[in-house]
Amino acid sequence: MVKISLRSLIPPAGCPNIYPYRPAPPTTHIRATTYYYYTIADGTKNIFTSADAITAYGAQGILSQEETTYINLYVNGMIQPDVIYSIRKDVLILPEAPADGVPIILQFVILHLDN
Repeated sequence: MVKISLRSLIPPAGCPNIYPYRPAPPTTHIRATTYYYYTIADGTKNIFTSADAITAYGAQGILSQEETTYINLYVNGMIQPDVIYSIRKDVLILPEAPADGVPIILQFVILHLDN
């Protein structure tokens, strides 16, 4: 426990009170939960569903935008801007089919406030 003496709260004579003591504000922590959707492109389709997931890495499926704080899409390891794809519950739609064997990863981040 830190003891604060009255002497440490009073500035020296002739000095302005530039460091007034203020109690620290209450602390709020933000906790993040992440989920992932993994699949491999077959070179022909541009619409992927939760059924296409590689379940060895997790079986959460494709979450809707309303269920998450934000979503990142990686195609072949490169992050994609959100204006080129659309997501709804259990469905990912890309503008064109990625090449055969290209990994597709959706990262879902959900932020929670803890007090």
